[in-house]
This record gives sequence, structure tokens and C-alpha cells, in this order.
Amino acid sequence: MLSVGVPVMLVVWGGWALVQRQRNQQWQRSNPTANLADSWPPPTANSPPGTSADMDASPPYIIAGTGSRSFMPTDLARAWLHRHLTTTMVAHPDLELMSGYAEGWDEFIAREAIASGLPLHAAIPNRGYGRYYWGQHSLTGRDRLAEFNELLSHAKTVVYVCGNDVYRGGVHANFVRNQYLVDHANEFVVFGSTSRGTADCVRRIVLANKTYRMFLT
Repeated sequence: MLSVGVPVMLVVWGGWALVQRQRNQQWQRSNPTANLADSWPPPTANSPPGTSADMDASPPYIIAGTGSRSFMPTDLARAWLHRHLTTTMVAHPDLELMSGYAEGWDEFIAREAIASGLPLHAAIPNRGYGRYYWGQHSLTGRDRLAEFNELLSHAKTVVYVCGNDVYRGGVHANFVRNQYLVDHANEFVVFGSTSRGTADCVRRIVLANKTYRMFLT
């Protein structure tokens, strides 16, 4: 049985999504190169979201995702995420999302941000990531590079954490990306913490004493 507060929350969510979608469209019109995923990032690429390099004076509240590449979207997962985001927006109307742009859970977070009209930040391990993981080694067995680039074109900011490097200080770019997420997000939504990359990110989240919520199927 739905509580009385649910319709109100849905109205708030819909109104917020519309406002954010309009903000995104205005931003994209003023930044036409945002559709050129391979040649972009914008001027803020080397600055974390919410710093003086951004248009907004105060830093937004950021939820980042980390999870298995094998994740497949479900209605249950969407309902769980929407419920959490709607609740979070009550206390943080400046809510924005951040994705590491892997297939699976990261892709799910990015697509839900776009569908909801919430600003989206992309933290990519390096410039070759999309070509390697989405193009040549997609878990689907297909070349999904065009889908990666299209998804990337919706991001408010794009950061290539290690530039062109596969390793930074002996650490693989995927794990360096995990630390970037931890450094710049306020909290996390997590799926499948047993996979190597996700387990590494969760370990870093715990060390940083940051909040995370686990989606369990």
C-alpha cells in the first residue's frame, strides 16, 4: 500500500527532472563540442565538479556509482535508485550523479541520470577506455563504442583521470579512477561488491569513511 507521501514525492521528482533537463539543454547549446566525445573534455576536465572552474559557485551533492560490469537493469533496480534519489533530493536539491562509465552498473547510473534530467559527471580511467572496454572487449561481444560516445555526450563534465596512461604510479587507471570517485563523491550506490574493481572501490569508500548503499537482488 502506497503512503500519502508517495504522490507528492513523484511530483517533486518530475518537476526537478524537468528543470534539470532544461538546464542541461541550455548548457549543451552553449557548449556545442559536448557532442564530440572523443575530442572533448570541456575546460573543467582537470577540475573536480563544484570547484571554481564550474559555473555554479557552491559544490553540488554528488552520488557516484560503482558496481559489476555484468549488471543487467531491472525495474526493481530502477525503483530502488529512484526512491533513494528522490529521498536524497529533499535534503540536497543540488543533487548530481557521477559515473565511472563502465558497462553494467556504471552505465545504468549514467542512463538513469540522463532519463531523470540530473546533471551527470563522467570519470573515465583514460582516453583509450571506451575503445578497449566498450569497443574491443564489451561483455556483450559487440562493438559498443558508438554507444559509449553517445552516452558520454550527455555528461556535464568529463574527466580522463589518467590522461592517455594505462598506469599511474604503478596503479592501473581503473583503480586510479576509483580513487577519483571516492575523492569527489559524497556518497555511493553499489552493486556486486565481489568483483575485483568494485571491491577495490568499496575498500576505498570505507577507508574514506563515506556512506554507501548496496543494491541487493
